[in-house]
Amino acid sequence: MPALARQAAGSVEHHFTGLQMPVSLIMDVPITQALNGGGPLVWTSEKQKNPS
Repeated sequence: MPALARQAAGSVEHHFTGLQMPVSLIMDVPITQALNGGGPLVWTSEKQKNPS
């Protein structure tokens, strides 16, 4: 995700601090995964805390 933010901004000097994802009450898998400690929401949060 950080690489996509840099690409979208056009440089490494971007100010993106979060990722907004659509929430669907029908497709609740990402929310369920996050509540269980996994999935893309948790991965993104961990990458924000520990960028590589």
